[in-house]
Amino acid sequence: MASKTVAVTTWHAVCVSACMRRARPPLFVVGVFATVISIATGCNSEQGSGSPLPAPAGEHAPVPDSSPAVTGHDAQPPPPARPPLAATVITPLDGDNNPCPALTYPSGVTLQTFPDVATTATYANHLATGESAPECFLDVDNLVNPNTHEVYSLTVALATHFMLQELVGTELSQGYGHFVLVAPAAVASLEAFREALDTPVSVISGFRSPKHQEDVCNSLCGDPLGCSGTCANNSRHMFGDAFDLPLQFYTPADEQVACDAAFTFAYLEAATHLHVDQNPAYATCVIE
Repeated sequence: MASKTVAVTTWHAVCVSACMRRARPPLFVVGVFATVISIATGCNSEQGSGSPLPAPAGEHAPVPDSSPAVTGHDAQPPPPARPPLAATVITPLDGDNNPCPALTYPSGVTLQTFPDVATTATYANHLATGESAPECFLDVDNLVNPNTHEVYSLTVALATHFMLQELVGTELSQGYGHFVLVAPAAVASLEAFREALDTPVSVISGFRSPKHQEDVCNSLCGDPLGCSGTCANNSRHMFGDAFDLPLQFYTPADEQVACDAAFTFAYLEAATHLHVDQNPAYATCVIE
């Protein structure tokens, strides 16, 4: 208690000194003086304190580059026994009014999806015959577990070595929107690919919205709706089950590893990267 009294007396002297120099003490002095008084009287001295929870660490974090993609750099993988961390913030849900499912990822994290009519409408010019536009999306502004009401950050681990942020990084960093798609089965295959190779795997590009894909195609071939052999009009990137992987994996052997990991399409693309996806049109894996 003696130390608290000294603190009060010291700041009282500062305030008095300030009053002698000016008509009134500086606002910051008044604020600090009030804070010290609160501490001296024991008000909230032990409550409401604490540091924020650390974000869960993935294997690598995405960083922007000059292409319409995001590359990652490898870091140490998280400890195997450490679960993805979440902030225990309760967010109201739509409850029974939300027709969309929750998705559970290989890490065990469950995230609610939400309908967005405007985003669904952007798929109109990008659908193959018999293909339907997605209606439910992850909302990166509301990454919530509908069972526990825990709210996650973009650094939530969807698998042992992959965070959500690095699978949707280009979509967000380039300002296309906050509704994204990431298929749990594709994440499981990506993790299996990484485990089979036993080496860190970065993702150049993951999910792209239709608008994002149009911009990519326009930059590559001058047509936002795609050019045969150059840029796909109905790319699987728009459906959340495609990933572009760095030149390090640009080998026929790595294509086969991708097929063994349950991807259905593997393509050595443009002499720059390995493209893998889970196109449902293929019953068995196609290698190009």
